[in-house]
Amino acid sequence: MQARFGKIRIMSPGQEALPQFRRDLGRGDYWEFKKGEYYLADCPWHCDSGKHLYVSYLFGVWQPEYSTAGYELAHCYHGCMEQQGRRKELFELLYHLGGRGRGPHVRDLEKGVPYVPPSSVDPPGAVVLLKDLPDHHQAVEYILSRGYDPVALSDQYGVGYCQRPSDDYPLMNHRIVIPIWCRGRYVGWQGRVIGEARWAPKYVNWDHFSKSHYLYGFDNATRYKTIVRVEGVSDVWSIGLGSVATFGSSLSTEQAQMMYELVGHDGVLVWLYDMNGKNGDGTPSDEHQQAILERLRAVLPGRVLEAILPVGTDPGSFDQTFNHAFLNGVLRSAGVPWELETQRDTPLGVPPRRVLLPTE
Repeated sequence: MQARFGKIRIMSPGQEALPQFRRDLGRGDYWEFKKGEYYLADCPWHCDSGKHLYVSYLFGVWQPEYSTAGYELAHCYHGCMEQQGRRKELFELLYHLGGRGRGPHVRDLEKGVPYVPPSSVDPPGAVVLLKDLPDHHQAVEYILSRGYDPVALSDQYGVGYCQRPSDDYPLMNHRIVIPIWCRGRYVGWQGRVIGEARWAPKYVNWDHFSKSHYLYGFDNATRYKTIVRVEGVSDVWSIGLGSVATFGSSLSTEQAQMMYELVGHDGVLVWLYDMNGKNGDGTPSDEHQQAILERLRAVLPGRVLEAILPVGTDPGSFDQTFNHAFLNGVLRSAGVPWELETQRDTPLGVPPRRVLLPTE
């Protein structure tokens, strides 16, 4: 890639990609690889200089046990990879095979090593808590426009603002900084663009952060009997301290185990669908999520509930008052004898989250 595209960045170095089973009505059953080591490069198809081309180390690698060559494991934020024939063109650029054969075999590549939690986290730059910014600051105004309380986000989740990025993370300039904690340990961060992303990714992650190994909000949720699963970190802010985010629609084995741990022997899990951008009658049609729910129901029989918001919305479309009333209605309909914010008599033993912001 360096020979073809110049300087690249390595994300999640050494991590092995995780196979996930997918079910699609049109395509049928198939396997898809998520996470793992991948490479950021300037995309040559639109004269990019922002490293918006993402290529997994398994791109173009034939894996007979999963009947896939990983051609879907290349993405560009400008949509270049969606154009017909573009992935084949990328394959030929990287492997010099002129389109002949199925490309390299997985045995010809190092597969990476198991994930090891970080002993320390690189700072994104100089960060200040949202509550310590002036009221007219763009980050505070944006947070308020979304219906969130900057003081609560600072106190409960340690959310801040990157005033000056480090040399390693120039894209963190003027972004919302979201520290991620798990089991009392600081394990990574995300940076969210203020407003809508145009020529840059909406979220930037610490290079060594493995989303599939964590749930955002895990430590706070250990105190609650109802665990609400959502997709994104801001969805957690819209629900409250008993919710956790999976950093997307997928659920890894590690995340499923953490949900099982949170629910325990007497709690319930509410799987709250993100219906933003969905069409139709409001019934989720994602077969992959249905397969995930089947796995969870097998280990939590009778204690996995589904909650479906109106089409075209997500938890962030509503304030906490509406979301709590909606979810309490779901609990009552299922015969759950407590309200959403009912706390356990004894938390699950995870150390409380401490507010720790990375600094230069």
